[in-house]
Amino acid sequence: MFLTVPHVPTHADRYSYRDHSPHPIYWLRLDSRSEGREGTVRHREHATHRGDDGFSLVELTAVVLIIGILAIIALVVYTRTSASAEAAACYENQRAFISAVALYQAQNDGAYPSTIEDLRPYIGRTWERISVCPSDGAPLTYDPALHQVVCPNHAPRF
Repeated sequence: MFLTVPHVPTHADRYSYRDHSPHPIYWLRLDSRSEGREGTVRHREHATHRGDDGFSLVELTAVVLIIGILAIIALVVYTRTSASAEAAACYENQRAFISAVALYQAQNDGAYPSTIEDLRPYIGRTWERISVCPSDGAPLTYDPALHQVVCPNHAPRF
């Protein structure tokens, strides 16, 4: 089927793209006799181009390399975030013990506890979970000189 269209090719490629449509029915093969004037254009169902054989090994290697770099970046960010979250949880556990020391003082005429076990009734059912560091499970200790519960991994910041 031949159509007469007012199209003048302006490039050396033998294929033209009409109406900027992504559908392959609109790929047109220009007839060699139509260069420089109105010519005939033939519709093609599937246009073929040189170089549409797939991806080269260099392109695939570059994509794999980029994905690998992104995965390494994500892993580093994840480990930093995990360490930061574990430290924050440990500080919150230490704050809970600070509140327990204040409650102990209020009920014992201002006296400080002598061991961390004296604070067990003021912590409650969460004792097993908050009496250890979330990072590695190291037990928190009570320093009677400072009147604070300290973690061997995270120094108190308050």
